Amino acid sequence: MVHNGRVAVGDPIARAVDAEVLCMLVGERPGLRTAESMGAYITYSRVRDLNESMRNMISNIHRDGLVPEEGARQVAALCMKALRDKRTGVDMTP
Repeated sequence: MVHNGRVAVGDPIARAVDAEVLCMLVGERPGLRTAESMGAYITYSRVRDLNESMRNMISNIHRDGLVPEEGARQVAALCMKALRDKRTGVDMTP
């Protein structure tokens, strides 16, 4: 658990434990309209020169948004896709 961390803090942790896929769960900041909301960032970790476009993100996971059960299903599906495809994020090739 990392207190007050940013998403990229998971990258060296994933490398240190030799994780193939990183799923970082981030709570929203207090004071926001949906402070009970959570976001999930899924990153295929075995790439060099990782950048933000190489992550997938699911946001607004909370009771009145993307309900947690559906959020969990989508997170699991993205993690499985990352393992299968050996990549995450946006493909920027034409």
